Amino acid sequence: MISRNSDKLIPAVPNGARHLTPESVLQSAEDAVESARGFTNDSLDRAGAAMRDVRANLGSSAGEISARARELARRGISAASHTSERAHKTLNQYANVTGRYVADQPVKSVLIAAAVGAALAALVIAARNRD
Repeated sequence: MISRNSDKLIPAVPNGARHLTPESVLQSAEDAVESARGFTNDSLDRAGAAMRDVRANLGSSAGEISARARELARRGISAASHTSERAHKTLNQYANVTGRYVADQPVKSVLIAAAVGAALAALVIAARNRD
């Protein structure tokens, strides 16, 4: 529907739209762009904050894992050292007992040593003959 206004043909528009000027349309477009820019900036700020939180959590998690690994390694080294120390003491006790036995029973000790040596030699010879 077309109406006449000051000898010009103007398309009929809804109520209130007749007062639109190029300046007001431009201002509305600029406002819309500024609103979109603000929304985009706000969204980017929130995304950046979320990424910083994720990085901080990952950093602390990695630090905790690293600290836990160091603690486990320290415990493992301590346990190995303790086990080695106990084995050393036990071997020393066996050596002392054996030394006392040899001192108390020299003839019997020599006979036992000879028998063990002969048994080992027989095992070595038997193993070589199988191959």
